[in-house]
Amino acid sequence: MKQRPTYLIKTTLFALLLSWLLLAAGPAYATSVRAVPLLQASCTLPATVTTASQLRDCITAANGNGAGLDTITLGADITLTLTLPQITTAITLEGAGYTLDGANSRQIFNVGTAGDLTINEATLQNGFATNGGGAVYNDGTLTLINSTLSGNSAAAGAAVFNFLASTFTATNSTFSGNTATTNGGAIYNLDTMILTSNTFADNAAPTGGSLYNATPRGYLAGNIFAKGTNGANCVTGAAINDNGYNLSDDATCTNGGFDSQTNVTLNLGALTDNGGLTPTHLP
Repeated sequence: MKQRPTYLIKTTLFALLLSWLLLAAGPAYATSVRAVPLLQASCTLPATVTTASQLRDCITAANGNGAGLDTITLGADITLTLTLPQITTAITLEGAGYTLDGANSRQIFNVGTAGDLTINEATLQNGFATNGGGAVYNDGTLTLINSTLSGNSAAAGAAVFNFLASTFTATNSTFSGNTATTNGGAIYNLDTMILTSNTFADNAAPTGGSLYNATPRGYLAGNIFAKGTNGANCVTGAAINDNGYNLSDDATCTNGGFDSQTNVTLNLGALTDNGGLTPTHLP
């Protein structure tokens, strides 16, 4: 197995409103604004990248070409030695089983309001953010498919911070060993969140070891929530939409969905190679 910035300036009025909203939902976390210089991109898309600088150049090219959806494929494990540009267009990242590593010092992806990022079959690990979203801060649209987010850290939403007026979807993915110092060990959600057939294990936060959901637009179906540490698996500031078949090893994360169960003994194994393209947990 393979081991596997042009920002919108917020007005003062909006900033004040935003601070009020976030105080209502939990601690206030400002958008991660990146002072990244404009670059002359040297990338022809679609492209396969094997270094952090190639990935940076290809994101810059996609942001500037006006061509719609672009595909970038990982061709090697990459440890980030630089800050990637904010994503402001539609990009699909094909992970091919490879890993993006934030080296415990960098946020991996930042998706802007016009951004639409799909990540397929990749591992995002060891991302770091002072505020929200150690692996991904989403201010647009984010889709995770068959991917693993592990060992990421932030104040809130250590793996993913989903901001206001944003949409986050995760399917068949694993969130493992992510740590937030306040809310949402794996995910902090402030708008639309659709989680289907994902596994959450060994994530930690004082509030919401796996998930902190602050809106009535959080939807769960067929997820496993296990071994959340330092706080209940799920904490919700608004009722969760339980679409069934969710399992939690504590009394949280479900809300009457068909065959959803709480206080289940799950006995998940360690995060490891179980024959797929990314590490997973198995019973």
